[in-house]
Amino acid sequence: MTPSKQKGAISGGKYREYITSFKMSGNDAQGAFNTISNTDDPKQVTDYRLNSSSGWTDGQFEFMIYCFYGSKASNTGESDKKGFFAKPSDLFELKHEAYSRFNWPFKKTYIRTTIIGLKTINFLNNNYGTVLEFQTWDLNRFSNEWKFSFEEVDDPLIIETKQSISSKFNANFSTELSGTILEVVKVNTKYGASIEESKSNDYIVKRTTKSNNLFDSVIPFYDNVVNKNPNTGQFATRTYYTGKVEFQVRPIQVQW
Repeated sequence: MTPSKQKGAISGGKYREYITSFKMSGNDAQGAFNTISNTDDPKQVTDYRLNSSSGWTDGQFEFMIYCFYGSKASNTGESDKKGFFAKPSDLFELKHEAYSRFNWPFKKTYIRTTIIGLKTINFLNNNYGTVLEFQTWDLNRFSNEWKFSFEEVDDPLIIETKQSISSKFNANFSTELSGTILEVVKVNTKYGASIEESKSNDYIVKRTTKSNNLFDSVIPFYDNVVNKNPNTGQFATRTYYTGKVEFQVRPIQVQW
């Protein structure tokens, strides 16, 4: 679509939206760990251990991501749920402190760890082995804004809640006959309030009773995936924040 070409057929499915990175948020790394660590989660080893210490007990954290797409054709909203596991060492940076007793040949060294920083999980790294793929952002089908909700899962007991989300949808689409094929056509290049319509969708949300709520972030379709710093000229992928976690979303081509 260009200023001189104000109408064009929609070619869907070429790109999918992906969450490409994930990180706990804030300046307090210890506090971030305490937010997600409960009875059955991995624990931090804070006492001195002889010779070495990994800093953690065994186990992994389980995270769940809910994406609410909205639905233009129905009052019941469309949504997706994705999940991934992360070891504490994927999320937190440790500092190792050594303490020695006695002299050689009876010298013994003990190691203690403290949490000093946060790490970013890069899902584009094949070594991690997790792909968080969501739908194609089809504005004729879905809302102009998607809501992403995060939680760290702790309890297998599931509860259901109903929530209603008001979303905005683009109104500048039409269906036209091209030869013998009906095509979905976008009319003009505009996005925004002048060609939007509002609608509420209902969702049945299933979550576990004791999970840690890591809050939500709403992403508009028209956000830049990459931004250029006007001072340095460097490009950086846009990051979104819920107040508890930060993450990146970008379209990736899946078919040619």
